[in-house]
Amino acid sequence: MQVCFRVPVNLPERLIDFTHMPRFPQRKWLVVALRTGRLANRIVLFANVIAFAEEHGCKVLNPAFQTYAALFESTRDTLLCPYPPPAPRRPSRGRDTVYGTLRFTRLLYHMAFQLSRPVNRVPGLAPWIRGIESPVGPHGVELTAPLVYEQIRETRITLLRGWEFRDTAGVTRYADRIRAYFTPITAHRAAVAARVAAARQECNLLIGVHVRHGDYVDYLAGRYFYPVDRYRELMAALQARHRVFSNLKMSLKRVIESPLERRTPGPQGMPGGV
Repeated sequence: MQVCFRVPVNLPERLIDFTHMPRFPQRKWLVVALRTGRLANRIVLFANVIAFAEEHGCKVLNPAFQTYAALFESTRDTLLCPYPPPAPRRPSRGRDTVYGTLRFTRLLYHMAFQLSRPVNRVPGLAPWIRGIESPVGPHGVELTAPLVYEQIRETRITLLRGWEFRDTAGVTRYADRIRAYFTPITAHRAAVAARVAAARQECNLLIGVHVRHGDYVDYLAGRYFYPVDRYRELMAALQARHRVFSNLKMSLKRVIESPLERRTPGPQGMPGGV
């Protein structure tokens, strides 16, 4: 049995042009075993895995998401960020302390990550567990493609390593459940609602502007990097009130008012840092 499986990016169209595959007769576990990027990138991956799990009756564990677990209602009281989420429990300061410590050390994530190494490298290590690694590149790897689907079907636990796993049709089909899973905790929802409500009192149209610099200076030779002047020009052309968000280490107001030279470099690697 081949355990380490890399999906070619040029799969024939006949293998990926479909939207439905049968549900698995036996419960499967999908484990996200590699941290990729920061919050937005991890939500993208997690959402696609959730969609596949919904469609095919799988359960998901995502220890790679534990860094952000405290931000969302469905994951704040968990260690492995499971899907479906567990039933809510009564608040416990002791449990919060223990969970916070384990999240800070990333112990459970490192255990899953280390386990994925021998599983990927040693074919036939165990028939009940398998690793699938997505190639790095611009093309996503459809979890519902037959070559990938069969890898998951043949084992009980699948360790997913990589950011490119997708269930394109499933994300649309289960969009409401995915949004519900990523509901921010009450404190953040209240803060956002207050800020948006205050901004809307001064305008009819409110636009949020994300000024992404940092690692975008170098990522893909700056393909997605735009100077501050370009943001300023576009905002001036729109008759609307703007709220500016940025990963620059300067006040939001000065992002628009300051010259390009004031940008602050961010972490290297894929969008969002590693």
